[in-house]
Amino acid sequence: VYLRDLRFSLLRFRKAQLHEDADPASLGASPGQARTGAGVYSEAQMEDVADALNRISIAVQFAVVLSISVYFVLVRQLVKLEDVRLWMWAWLANTAALTAVLIHAYAAMPASGHRLAIAVSLASKAAFAVLMVAGARKHLEPGASVRVPTAAGGALLVVAGLLIGLAVPQLWLARLGQGLLVGLVLAAGGTMVLGRATTTVTRVFGATLLAVAVLSLASAVLLAPALWGNRSGMEAFESFVFVLAWAELALGLGCIAAVATRREELLDYANRELLESQNRLSLLVDTDPLTNLSSRRSARRALDSVIETGGAVVFLDINHLDQINELFGRRVGD
Repeated sequence: VYLRDLRFSLLRFRKAQLHEDADPASLGASPGQARTGAGVYSEAQMEDVADALNRISIAVQFAVVLSISVYFVLVRQLVKLEDVRLWMWAWLANTAALTAVLIHAYAAMPASGHRLAIAVSLASKAAFAVLMVAGARKHLEPGASVRVPTAAGGALLVVAGLLIGLAVPQLWLARLGQGLLVGLVLAAGGTMVLGRATTTVTRVFGATLLAVAVLSLASAVLLAPALWGNRSGMEAFESFVFVLAWAELALGLGCIAAVATRREELLDYANRELLESQNRLSLLVDTDPLTNLSSRRSARRALDSVIETGGAVVFLDINHLDQINELFGRRVGD
C-alpha cells in the first residue's frame, strides 16, 4: 500500500509538471524539482523512482502468481482431478507471462528480444485464460453442458496472442490486446460458472472470474484512446495494474477454495458409497437369496433380541425331499 501511495504521488507530480499546474518553488524546490519527505528530487530522478516502483510492482505480482502456481503443482501430486490439472497449467502459464514481462522490464536486450518477450507474455496470458475456463467447466461436471473452446480453439487463441505480440512494437499495445483477449474469454467462463453454480463457493468463483474479465476489459478501455494519440488513460492504467493484481490474487484464492470444496464433496461421496456398500454386503450375507428370509447367520441377533421377553424356535422339514429332487431336479426342489 505504501508503494502504491508513493507511486500515485509521483504520477500526480509528473502530471503537474507536464501541465505546469504546480510551482515547484512553492514546495521549497527549484524549477524541475520537487520536495518530498526525504529531500529534493529532480524530475529525472522522479522518473527513475517511478520506473523502479513499476518494476517492484511487477516483481510483487510475479511472487504472488508463482506462489499460487507452486500450490497447484503440489496439490496436483495429491489430487488427481482434471480441473486441478488444468488450473495448475493455467497458473504456470500466468507465471510464464509475468516472467516475460520481468525480462522485458529488467533485461538489457536488443529490440527484437523485447518484442519476443512481449509476444510470449501475450500468448501465455491467452493460454492462462483458456485453461482457467476449461478448468472451470471440468469443475462443474457433470452438471455443466456449456462448451468451452476446444483444444484447437484454445491453441488458435494462443497463436493469435503470439502473433499480436510480435506485431506490436510497444508493451502498452500488447496490454491493450491482452485486455481484450483475456477479458472476453474470462467473461464467457464467468457467465458459464454462474449459470451452472450449485454452491456458494462456486458462485463466488464465477463472480471473481467475471470481475477479472471486467477489469481486463476496463484496462483495454483505458489504453484504447492512445491509438488516436490521446495518452491520458495511460497514467491511470499504470495505477490500475495494482487493481488487476489484487483481482488475480482473488481469482487464485477462488480456485483454491473451489478445489477444497471439490475434495470435500468427493470425500462425502466416497463415504456414502462405502456405507451403501456395507449395507448391501450385510444384506447379502444375512439374507437367503432364494426366499429373501433371514439366513442362519442372523439367528444369533434374533435370539438376542428376545432374551428379555422370551420366544420360540420352530423347525420345519419336508418329508421325502430327496425323491422330489431325484424326480424333478434340485431347482424344482429348491
